[in-house]
Amino acid sequence: MSRQAWWFVLTAVCFGAGCSAGASNSSSSGSEGPLVTSEEACSALAAASCEKLNGCSPWLLQYVYGDLETCIERGKLGCPDIVTANGSGATAVALKACADALPGATCDDYFTDRGPSECLFSGSLGNGTACAAGAQCQSGACKVPAGQTCGTCGPRGGAGSTCTSSADCEAGLLCAGNGVCVSYGEGGASCDANHPCLPSLVCNSGTCASVGGPGASCDPQINNCNGYVGLFCNAASSTCQSVNLVGAGAACGAINGGYTLCSTSGVCRVGQNQQGTCLGAAADGNTCDVQQGPRCLSPAACASGQCKLSNPDACQ
Repeated sequence: MSRQAWWFVLTAVCFGAGCSAGASNSSSSGSEGPLVTSEEACSALAAASCEKLNGCSPWLLQYVYGDLETCIERGKLGCPDIVTANGSGATAVALKACADALPGATCDDYFTDRGPSECLFSGSLGNGTACAAGAQCQSGACKVPAGQTCGTCGPRGGAGSTCTSSADCEAGLLCAGNGVCVSYGEGGASCDANHPCLPSLVCNSGTCASVGGPGASCDPQINNCNGYVGLFCNAASSTCQSVNLVGAGAACGAINGGYTLCSTSGVCRVGQNQQGTCLGAAADGNTCDVQQGPRCLSPAACASGQCKLSNPDACQ
């Protein structure tokens, strides 16, 4: 399934301290940069990341967080714990450097984990060591099983390597539907469900091409409309159409020939005629259900049926 598909978006966003991989491993010493507290660095990074997300895809920010302020507040949660986590290379100075670099990143780089280099963190823990975030691991990858908040450091493979998730692939690569790490296609490259295009492009007739707006022709079988701006391929008209967003308690699903989803990580519980009602996200600590809802509001994860924030100290 193409990463351009509009329903993928809840998994598209992550902050550098929690999910990026790479070679940066800065120190918090004054000789490598101005002194900054972990709280200041985390606040700066959350603001920079959310502002970049809002600039690249206001629709996606609304879908996941509801608004910019909520995105920033959620982005701060757990971040100071990553700074002090066992083996972490995400020091306060490193996080602040990432925050400073993010405004200059392209949207493609932001959404595909290709950079900026200041936001690619790695730590000192070897493969097989317990972890909560990739910034703790030498490989930059902490592989956390679904429904858990702790995982283990593991290797990342290059293009052509087998994978079960993009965490198994080097930064900037995607685990395609056929279980192989692949690069994103540039403009003019060949594409299909297992060879996706960059987020700024769509796969049209087997070639990565510029995106069209609402009303552009599309193929319902591969949904080659740009989900980052909230478009889906209407099967009835074979044209790209905007996905509406509504809050908890509102009607959702197939409405008036279009499609309506729930904002702020809500779930549309669909009944008859593919219509339903939005169920809002669960609060941290409350019960959750990944499939039926309620879901958790990022960065909380649904672990053992409860919305939990990552706790590196518990992953020893």
